[in-house]
Amino acid sequence: MWTMQSSTEEILMRGYLLQTSALQLPGWLAILIGGLIFSGVHLLEGLLPVAFVNIILYATLASFVALRQGSLWMVCGIHTGWNWFQGNVFNVPVSDNPYATGIFHFRPVETSPEWLNGGSFGPENSLVVTTVWGIATILAYRYFRTR
Repeated sequence: MWTMQSSTEEILMRGYLLQTSALQLPGWLAILIGGLIFSGVHLLEGLLPVAFVNIILYATLASFVALRQGSLWMVCGIHTGWNWFQGNVFNVPVSDNPYATGIFHFRPVETSPEWLNGGSFGPENSLVVTTVWGIATILAYRYFRTR
């Protein structure tokens, strides 16, 4: 399921939207617009500022990787792996979708703040993921620029 869902999102956002936008707009704007739309789709029920930023960071990372690779295979794998490990392995919510069938059953400590653990939305709503995706986005940008 994760492979189909994640790959479909990548085909639409990085395969179609990013490439057609980049033909008509500056590259940075095409990446930003795609990131805003991608984040908006993941947050249809309400605005969570940390999750919004984190999903834009992921979309930017995925754009740099896809552009550098000239292919969607790696970003489809990253996206699929991220969702699969959260839900099926660690049993934490994936973009506000709860799971009960993971291999491990991690739960945040009740006294820990939501900005640290992501709350019911999952790790994508935490500053821990902001740090991870922020570093990964910088590395992806450097990777993109090596060409």
